[in-house]
Amino acid sequence: MAVDWRTWIYEQVLALVGDKVGDRVFQTLNEDETPDEKPFIVLRFGGDSPGIVNTSEGAEALTAVVWVHDNPGSYLGIDAILSELREEMTGPVTEPGGIFSRWLGDSPDLADDMRKTIVRNSTYQLMGRRAA
Repeated sequence: MAVDWRTWIYEQVLALVGDKVGDRVFQTLNEDETPDEKPFIVLRFGGDSPGIVNTSEGAEALTAVVWVHDNPGSYLGIDAILSELREEMTGPVTEPGGIFSRWLGDSPDLADDMRKTIVRNSTYQLMGRRAA
């Protein structure tokens, strides 16, 4: 059984920082959509990361990026959210089929001109068992 990484990340983020972002965690958000209330989080998933795990053993790895948007001003709120997620989401994954979640790094301070927000992101590598 493989981990449903989209569900795992979504549930982790809500459990860890739901007090700061409420239900404003999106797995998809069109470029012209901007929640009125800030901060909010957008989750993005990348493709496989070959060569990271022993695929002959039935494992796979993929990347997930957690984007945290906030009102312009200070990045301190974004930094606090990313730090909390990094501390709690990195390490062994006990979900059936899960192996490990590894933090790969954070982006520099960015701005999203279309949404009129400041933003940073954290990238994670997610390792687990391949679907049968």
